[in-house]
Amino acid sequence: MKDRLNPKKIFSAYEQVMALGQTTPNGKVLSGIEAFSDHEGYLVHLRGEGVDLKVCSMHRFHLDYNKSHCRDTFLKKLSELANH
Repeated sequence: MKDRLNPKKIFSAYEQVMALGQTTPNGKVLSGIEAFSDHEGYLVHLRGEGVDLKVCSMHRFHLDYNKSHCRDTFLKKLSELANH
């Protein structure tokens, strides 16, 4: 699993959503992925497709999901956003 979660791609996807996404009450959303951070900016959240990804640092993250196909769809969208 860790091989599939590339910190650089996660932060690149986050930056894309924040730059190009539509405003939501929590942050911004783009392509079904919502991105937001805490007030200090230390904790980054990306969520969508029934998945919640919390990133504390370049090497600490927590991925919550109920179904593996939801996780796979979410990770694919993150990768697509990171590659734009």
